[in-house]
Amino acid sequence: SLQYNWTTAVVHFGVLSVGGKIVSSDASPPTYVHGKHALALANLLQPEIQVKILNGPNAKMEIEKAAARKLLWGSFMWLLCHENDDNDNVSTVHENKSNKLRALVQEVLPAIDALLHNDDNDEQPNKRINGTNNESPSSSSVEEALSYLKAYSLSMPLAIPNKQLAMDEVESRNGVFLSVSDQVPQPLHIELITKVAGLNVVNRCLPHSGEQHHHKEEEEEDAPLPPPVSADKVKAIDSKQTTG
Repeated sequence: SLQYNWTTAVVHFGVLSVGGKIVSSDASPPTYVHGKHALALANLLQPEIQVKILNGPNAKMEIEKAAARKLLWGSFMWLLCHENDDNDNVSTVHENKSNKLRALVQEVLPAIDALLHNDDNDEQPNKRINGTNNESPSSSSVEEALSYLKAYSLSMPLAIPNKQLAMDEVESRNGVFLSVSDQVPQPLHIELITKVAGLNVVNRCLPHSGEQHHHKEEEEEDAPLPPPVSADKVKAIDSKQTTG
């Protein structure tokens, strides 16, 4: 979870090419900042970028909510833009694939609650974003998320998320939601990643990938031990380490 001595930002603007200008619009969600240096950061970004400083007792919850929604965008839009090798831009996705985007949002929104509940259960056990854990999200929360996704996309309508970058970062994008897929099943999400990026990328996101690594370590532990090292050799190694 976020620490109060950090300065955290959830940015809502794009830079579509190396060395390119910032792309945004007045209709874009604001960039949210929270923490010790929030004001200084806001002063650096304004007036070109809309900034909202989050303070008060609910600031931590609000910045986590903003980060979760931004993660929805970063997890879904690259999949839908590259689903059929068409390299659609984000505005085209909203025009032509709105039903599939809605289905993804409905499927994955409960994972946000599961993540927050797992991460901070002892501190705020009744904390929720979209209702009750593992229940279908309310229609209002789905509409709210879809409205956010569209507003951010249309602030840079010609953007096409970088597929290779998304694949490189998939554990910290799609993998965040899929880490709770044992609690919140996500068949459409998994199907799309498989179609766009392949099964190997899916396996990097699923909870059992860590278990596989654990099993591998257990197998290594069961392997035959190397022959014992003589006492003279131990003394020689110790001598080298001491003098080195």
